Amino acid sequence: PAYPASPVYYIHAEDQLLSPKTNTEASVSLYLDSDKDEIANAVIAGALDCESMNADMFVPCTVFSDVKWYILRVNGEIAGYLRAECGYANIYDIGWLYVEPRFRGHGYACDLVMYFSKDLFAHGAVPHYGYAISGESARVAQKCGYVCDPTVLYCHRLLPI
Repeated sequence: PAYPASPVYYIHAEDQLLSPKTNTEASVSLYLDSDKDEIANAVIAGALDCESMNADMFVPCTVFSDVKWYILRVNGEIAGYLRAECGYANIYDIGWLYVEPRFRGHGYACDLVMYFSKDLFAHGAVPHYGYAISGESARVAQKCGYVCDPTVLYCHRLLPI
């Protein structure tokens, strides 16, 4: 059977990153344990989507031993996150990239991807955008300088095994 497929995007060096507009009101940082309470309280208050942005998203993953989370803030308010897993050697693949709906359309997803990419290159690791699940996701990858590898696709199985 045919399965839906998502293109894989890659970048080899920091100097290949593009510089989309910089949002001065946005900041990105590595996730801290103290962020969990802030996220939980914001979900309870209705400020964050409880399905996509909740404290349980930051529970250590049992599949990958090395996972990095990055938190996006806009004017100090949590607005999204990026989660990347080290699946092989020193290559970290973006597993989740999420921006709250009310913050979309301002380039904040690019802020997350650029911070993640530069952080990994600075630490001798390789960023990978291996799962561009939608057109919006693919555009974010391209805006940041990632290149599509037309020979590699991630496939999604729709039926249970």
